[in-house]
Amino acid sequence: MPKRIFSSFLILCVLSLFNSIILKAQDISKHDELIVKGNRLIVKKKYNEALNAYNEATKLRHNSFKGWYNKGIVLDYLGRYEEAIEALNKAVEIEPNNHNAWFINGNVLDHNAEYLEAISAFEKALKIKPDFVKALFNIANVFDHIGKYEDAIDTYDKIIELKPDSYEAWNNKGLTLVRIPDRRPEAVESYDKAISIKPDFYEAWINKGNAYVRIRKYEDAVKSYDKAIEIKPKEHAAWADKGFTLADLGDNEGAVHAFKKAAELKPDSYASWNGIGLSLDKLGRYEESIKAYKKASKIDPSSYGAWTNLGLAFSRTDRHIEAIDAYEHAIKIQPDSYETITNKSLELITLAKYPQALETVVKAINLKRDYPQAWNTKGAVLVSLGKMKEAIEAFDMTIQIISDNEAYEIPRLGKIKYKALNKKGLVFVRMQLFKEAAAEFDKATNIDPSSYATW
Repeated sequence: MPKRIFSSFLILCVLSLFNSIILKAQDISKHDELIVKGNRLIVKKKYNEALNAYNEATKLRHNSFKGWYNKGIVLDYLGRYEEAIEALNKAVEIEPNNHNAWFINGNVLDHNAEYLEAISAFEKALKIKPDFVKALFNIANVFDHIGKYEDAIDTYDKIIELKPDSYEAWNNKGLTLVRIPDRRPEAVESYDKAISIKPDFYEAWINKGNAYVRIRKYEDAVKSYDKAIEIKPKEHAAWADKGFTLADLGDNEGAVHAFKKAAELKPDSYASWNGIGLSLDKLGRYEESIKAYKKASKIDPSSYGAWTNLGLAFSRTDRHIEAIDAYEHAIKIQPDSYETITNKSLELITLAKYPQALETVVKAINLKRDYPQAWNTKGAVLVSLGKMKEAIEAFDMTIQIISDNEAYEIPRLGKIKYKALNKKGLVFVRMQLFKEAAAEFDKATNIDPSSYATW
């Protein structure tokens, strides 16, 4: 699990503890020689060779605390967590009152997703050393990771009691508070406390901005991001976050500027290029948005979102074959994406490839039978194929899926149901069933009385 502070990789700590064994060559035992050799190999980043040295040391002296402890840390670094746990268990068995050994044991258990066991190990370290702040930080991080937010907050409060000026604790407390919807205003207060202790704390300003976004105070969020940018103008993250927030405010020109600045600072930022594309889309600058989405999909070819957005932009510029190609890329990444499969069907309709369009939209319906846009699309295909009765059945499915209340209260759903009623009416007209057509048009105008198309 990612850590917000005090990461578990403490090899340098090991060296500071044990590399003090600077003995004259004639006074060093073979065991001690191997420990020093392992430590020096770590400095050279020769981890497997260091492990071999520690293995030899523990063979020579089976109760070697240093050998087992260092071995555990190297195994953790190599990602061999089960073996690392075994080594560290041996170390705490030899020295049960060594708080550092329990602390490292907790880190490795955390890395191995044994979260409750990790907390237990950190708590043992605290029993030995009650003011061991690093252990408290890691307990709080684990609680946060497993969703025990109140326990995490309580733990950060303990850190603050021990170290009232710990801006990291105030910041991390905010990160946990923001996960609880009703306590997001408290998160802002927590970030403010961190900032009052360390005014140039870049991360706290960004986190404060993110918290404001969560409570929909977008102008305040932008101010926070601007402060972060003032502190670190060459960091891309605040620029990107500012871009998304300006887009939420409807300032798409400002959003494009912010995203471009983020992309300039970090050219391989997928989020920045995708953000540029989204904002340009809203400005109707589709050719430019296509270039941005292409850049995003090149940076992250496995991104479903980039390919979908690229397909939509191609569609808006009547480049339907290219839109289909983009949608197919997206579908390969996310085969159960009924929305994108439906969009592909719409492009096939535009190209008059009706049998393929029908086959495609049926796949979308099979994935999600209550997706009204798919039924509307199926109805449109069937009309083009001259299958009027089946088209009516498809439009009826949309009409059933969206209740009248939903159509009246949710504009997006109202538009979809309106379209189904209107198209069903037009089918009746083609069948010369004018009375039935009029009834459907009446229902459509009840949803959208201002629609001139139905009148």
